Amino acid sequence: MERRDCVKGATGPLTDKPLLADSLASEIVGCKKAIPAGTRDPHDLGALKLDSGNYRRRIPLKCDGYNLRMTIRKSEDDPFDFSVILTYVDASGRTYIIRRYNGDHGEHRDQMTGRIISGPHIHKISEEYQRMGYKAEGFAEATEEYRTLKEAISIFLRDMHIAYELPRGATTLDDYHD
Repeated sequence: MERRDCVKGATGPLTDKPLLADSLASEIVGCKKAIPAGTRDPHDLGALKLDSGNYRRRIPLKCDGYNLRMTIRKSEDDPFDFSVILTYVDASGRTYIIRRYNGDHGEHRDQMTGRIISGPHIHKISEEYQRMGYKAEGFAEATEEYRTLKEAISIFLRDMHIAYELPRGATTLDDYHD
């Protein structure tokens, strides 16, 4: 069965990057993913490295059929200005942000609707936004599920079906963290 990564023949008006189909984005979100054994816990903010005013960390994710990574970003100056991101890299190396969990960095204005969101919010890639030439993940919804970066990481792991890969010989997460 041929997997349909992109909308056939469709590109965004401002880019030659193929549009990512909503159905593929949903498939990526729904599939099981794993943080490789031996990777520091994503909640360990000490693993973030300072880069141009933001602390950042990329974590490759194991997932059958998809090249995915989780990125964590936190402002050096504002503890509520953060993002937890699921990125898909296609076979040609093009990247697509599938989901982005943002903190309360101020108001977010939806480019298409003009709607304003205050507080934490979740961005989702949208075929429609790509077609219209807006940021692919420009659609966002307010959330009350998290306030802090650590809470956002926990909710993100749950929502994106990300688990910890157990090292060889470990049978429980307690073995993993010893």
